[in-house]
Amino acid sequence: MFGDDDIPDDFKFLKKLTMKQLEESCVGLIPIIRLDAGKYLVGSEQKSIQIKAESLLVRVGGGYITLQEHIEKVACYECLKINGIMRKH
Repeated sequence: MFGDDDIPDDFKFLKKLTMKQLEESCVGLIPIIRLDAGKYLVGSEQKSIQIKAESLLVRVGGGYITLQEHIEKVACYECLKINGIMRKH
């Protein structure tokens, strides 16, 4: 997924964690910001989110997945991506 060169020095400790520990630690770190009705910034990407049958669903590709599933899939990548963006400024 990522090579050693992609991981900032202060995140090197993450290599010692199992994938499950890594995913669990990143899930709560993804910011979700409302942009407009039904439009949210989830991490660094704009997503369409809807409530259907008491579930939060995120539009991905041609379908929907739950917000929790989406965050679990992108959490690690988004943490590294946001960290890189922050380091540029």
